[in-house]
Amino acid sequence: MTSLALLAAANLLLNPSFEDWPEGQLTPTHWSTGDRKHAAERIYRLTALGTDGETAVGFLNGSMGNSLSQSVRVEPGKYYNLSVDVRTDVKMYQFRMMPYWQDAAGHRLKDANKYSGLPNADVKTPWHTLTLKNYLAPTNAARLVVSLVPNDCWSNRGVPGKIEIDNARVWESSAVREDAPVAITPSPCFAQKSSVVLSAA
Repeated sequence: MTSLALLAAANLLLNPSFEDWPEGQLTPTHWSTGDRKHAAERIYRLTALGTDGETAVGFLNGSMGNSLSQSVRVEPGKYYNLSVDVRTDVKMYQFRMMPYWQDAAGHRLKDANKYSGLPNADVKTPWHTLTLKNYLAPTNAARLVVSLVPNDCWSNRGVPGKIEIDNARVWESSAVREDAPVAITPSPCFAQKSSVVLSAA
């Protein structure tokens, strides 16, 4: 469950608790998915079961390759924190929060594979808050893309189950860097512009 200290910081994400989700729309407003073809089968709405508000998001087991993503504007040289509430009813079901930077042209920047997740864990109850702290924006970063990724183990594929998420957050950290941040080059593997929904934040 998210602490009061986190709630006090300004959240840069739009619709972070997935409350705005019109009937018939594949994903919550301001969020995009990595697999629109199967989104209707694998992503579903939860009501009155989340940690904030009335709505949460559920992923069915077997959702490998699916995700929810949103990007926010950032300032180079500043640190950012990320968190999301998550629970699952399947042992060995993985979930990861995987952020990455984009430059002003929308290109993904080559960076370390920094993520926070629940690997090989059975966490049926209660809700757990995954947090990444002090993620430093390089000098050529314009946006931070936050991807919430269910990633079930191959040994667990086909086992009935689900993973549920709520209350995603991105906020500016109070950490101060004494040395100057550096630029990182766009990754050749992600030369094309991202299709992630851009928020107004």
